[in-house]
Amino acid sequence: MDEVKEKKPYRNYIWFLLIVVVVFAFVLIRTLFEAETNVFSSREKSGIIIGSLIGGLIVFTIIYHLGKAIFALISGFEIMAINILFLTFSKQNKKWKLSLTFPEGFGGMVHVIAKKEYDKCNPILFHFGGLITCILIPFIISLILYFVDNTNKLLYISLIASLAGLIVLIMNLLPVYLDDVNDGFAIRLLLEKNNRKAYFDNLLQYSALYFQNGELKYFEYENYDDIFQVNSLVYQYYYFMDKNDYINAQKSCLKLLENKKFAFHEDVVLMEVNKLYFYLLKESNEKCYDYFYSLDKEYRNFALSGANYETLKTGILLAVKVEKTYDVFEHLLKNEQKTKESYYPCRIEKEDELIKKAKEIAYKEFPDWEN
Repeated sequence: MDEVKEKKPYRNYIWFLLIVVVVFAFVLIRTLFEAETNVFSSREKSGIIIGSLIGGLIVFTIIYHLGKAIFALISGFEIMAINILFLTFSKQNKKWKLSLTFPEGFGGMVHVIAKKEYDKCNPILFHFGGLITCILIPFIISLILYFVDNTNKLLYISLIASLAGLIVLIMNLLPVYLDDVNDGFAIRLLLEKNNRKAYFDNLLQYSALYFQNGELKYFEYENYDDIFQVNSLVYQYYYFMDKNDYINAQKSCLKLLENKKFAFHEDVVLMEVNKLYFYLLKESNEKCYDYFYSLDKEYRNFALSGANYETLKTGILLAVKVEKTYDVFEHLLKNEQKTKESYYPCRIEKEDELIKKAKEIAYKEFPDWEN
């Protein structure tokens, strides 16, 4: 029998993308400045080029994500949220709301769930939606301007803006793994039909966690050797934690760490801290100290930072069993309300319960901390 080849993890090419974009932008701007044109005077030229490029990036980002939203509906999906630049329209508890947020991904994100049976949805068309609209709309506009604009000034501006749009397309459609799964890489993964079930399942889980659209469900897969399958273990961990099944929650956490070469970096960091939480509950202070300082500095700093509401319980136990200092405990309490406001609403009650238990351990060990 032929040996099954071990699947290699995907390398993160975010730095490669940044270099490509910077080089492309540099060559483009230099070429535009050196190009001879009678459309604008020399005094006007600089402002027109820079303004057109910046405007092109903004306009094409909007067109790209609106195009994805349109093709999501055509492809059999239901839209849960549209984030474009600093605005997000999201469906929270089945009601639409508008909020000011930081851009997700490369200027925006469209979150969906399958409205039909999985095999009746077309995820490839959905992820190509931004490309299709970014080709069609500028082509139509340029065609109209060609016949209408006698001075060619608007046509010149639209062509420069369209060149800026190429940067938007490169960032979203480069078919390699970046810090997240962009459209190009998603299409590459979804060409393998074995990846599609986990992809659709994760859309449902994400919707339940972020938009309170239903409850987290339990999904299991035969292999955990790709991004969608390994990412599902985060949702599986939350599912078991919310069911008070801490043994299986810990197993989900460990399984993700066993396959961390296929996981998102932020998920690995979070699960290392969650693994540490279970260790702190069971082991002696001395063992906890040795284990904590055997971890990478990044994990240690994150556990003590109080930057995530989910890690507060771990930080509190570290303050008690490892650091043994009120300063760390006080720092975590100062961050408690701020991180709580930005955490998943559907999981706050559970984390409140676990943080309360961690505080009880702290007050039992150091009674004066309660004051």
